[in-house]
Amino acid sequence: MNNLSKAFMLVLSASATNVFAADGTITINGRVLDSTCTLTSDGGSTQGTKNVVVTLPAVKTSEFTALASTAGKTNFQLKIVDSSGAECTSLSGINGVLISAGTDKYLSTNSTALINQKQLDTGVGADKKPIHLQILNLDKAIDFKNPETVKHDKGIIKLASQYYQAVDGAIGAQNVQAVVDYTLIYN
Repeated sequence: MNNLSKAFMLVLSASATNVFAADGTITINGRVLDSTCTLTSDGGSTQGTKNVVVTLPAVKTSEFTALASTAGKTNFQLKIVDSSGAECTSLSGINGVLISAGTDKYLSTNSTALINQKQLDTGVGADKKPIHLQILNLDKAIDFKNPETVKHDKGIIKLASQYYQAVDGAIGAQNVQAVVDYTLIYN
């Protein structure tokens, strides 16, 4: 009796597997590199490895006289390096760097204007307006709604950042900070 039950279960399980059919495929892609690369500062107003900090000069509120006024433009360079800080041996495999920001990090009405996160913490008086920030690639503000890959030249990425008046009205005195993400884009 027990052998009959086992045989019946075996036949039943074999027929059940034939009921399922494949609906599609799952493809897994990847890449194994000889070293992992990251960004580091190239000195000056830029500091850090992996998490890079750019310091803009202090400017007066009087420099912002109209919508789209800018001040404090600071050029900076980033280098693509390996984990030890040496030149990345996989540079030929790196297409560039994608600089991006979540929709809560830029203005919905102007996707090149990064929101001053410090202003959100401390507030600016109701009679004064917050300042915004921009990151520039080849003197063109990066559009965070449609980010593009920033190309490197022999492992060097040239960018700039600046204060930007994105709203009409008198700008208030305030501390400033904006944070964006970067992703190394491999070929």
